[in-house]
Amino acid sequence: MKDLGNKALKEKKVAEAEAMYTAGLALDSTNHTLYSNRSAARLLASNVDGAIEDAQKCTEIAPKWSKGFGRLGELHNARSCYPLHAEKFNSIMFPLGLAL
Repeated sequence: MKDLGNKALKEKKVAEAEAMYTAGLALDSTNHTLYSNRSAARLLASNVDGAIEDAQKCTEIAPKWSKGFGRLGELHNARSCYPLHAEKFNSIMFPLGLAL
């Protein structure tokens, strides 16, 4: 499903991509990359709230996967919520010596 979603997204078939990622998540609800990719598709469809939900789920499942936090930051920026993202980012990265 992920590969089909990626192909659809590359072809700008956003609704089809979202459907493929959703189908993949029905099979494996712990796949953080599917949440990340569906988040990207939802952003392209102007569904910022849905995109944020998926990005947050991605970071919950894979808290050490930086791409998830990058996507979440991009989305919070789109919503002008940078302070919320920075606080969350720092709470995770500070113990590693990587805070902003």
